Amino acid sequence: MATERQIEANRLNAESSTGPRTPEGKAASSMNALKSGLDAFSQFVYGEEQDDFIILQQEYTARFQPVTPEERFQLDTMLRSEWVLRRLHRVEAHLWEYHTLKASRSDGVPLGDAFANHSTVFMRLQRRVTLNERAYKDAKAELQSLQAARQAADARPEAQQNTTQTPKLGSFLKFQREPLREPADGDALHQTESISDRSEASTTGPTPKKP
Repeated sequence: MATERQIEANRLNAESSTGPRTPEGKAASSMNALKSGLDAFSQFVYGEEQDDFIILQQEYTARFQPVTPEERFQLDTMLRSEWVLRRLHRVEAHLWEYHTLKASRSDGVPLGDAFANHSTVFMRLQRRVTLNERAYKDAKAELQSLQAARQAADARPEAQQNTTQTPKLGSFLKFQREPLREPADGDALHQTESISDRSEASTTGPTPKKP
């Protein structure tokens, strides 16, 4: 059973866990994060406290912020694996105590006697520990992969939009180098005279050659 000091330490760890720290980030995470699918009332056995499990849920949710059912499933797998590992560690301690008390004390080696006569039990327990550790690592790797893929997908449309709306630097510089020029008075007069000459030539026709 957890002591008051352990419960307070777990609470402080939950408060200092990595997660959104700004008001905007906390507001967004409170809307996006999915709650754990594990029920605290069905996860504890004799000698365990519901408060410890709830604090552990809060720590993991604040740390990983799942936003899809798939992410939540992997997070729950990690959560349950750690909770079971804590239980198995207590089981190991109880097994040592139980078999040591029943071992012969005449030789002065009760621990050796306990393990020699009950090594099969300890090995079976170790297999359970190994399986839960493996499940935890696999779930964490899958969760990180899912979150990385989701974040990349969320960032892709924004990057494309920024690329479409941003003008090309070369066109902008060319526009700056070649400003619009208003025609001078002489240019306008010359252009008018050229138009008049072409109109008169098209009306009178070609000049006949002298014999």
